[in-house]
Amino acid sequence: MSRRPIQFTFGMAIGAALAVLLAAIGCTPEQQALWDSLTPEQQSAVLADAAAKAAPTDCYGALHHFPGDRATARQIIHRESRNNPAAANTSSTARGCWQLLMSLHSWRFTAVGCSPSEWSDPVCNTKAAAHLYNAAGWSPWRY
Repeated sequence: MSRRPIQFTFGMAIGAALAVLLAAIGCTPEQQALWDSLTPEQQSAVLADAAAKAAPTDCYGALHHFPGDRATARQIIHRESRNNPAAANTSSTARGCWQLLMSLHSWRFTAVGCSPSEWSDPVCNTKAAAHLYNAAGWSPWRY
């Protein structure tokens, strides 16, 4: 009988490292017991969900905060900022992933728990855009 060596995937290594890190940063005994009660599949699902919600570095990565159609949203982000969260229009107050007009929509950042100064944060910009979308649909981005 021949034995195949166990091959670890990158995802398994990341998952294991994250599990060790979470245990090391001070889980309570109750949290550790809950984690230990999960099946390996459930643990993997929890880790995958946490990774998906990690702070994105680009506009597309923040789309899980947007309620509208993702394909349309990606097209608008590409047109408005080329997926650059720090995009700033030099001839207007349009800023960020969605090129929100800060002169009109800075209050939306506060409404979603962000500061207007966080316009270049892709999550904050997307949450503010979602706030606008919920009020006006796609119309602010049509031209």
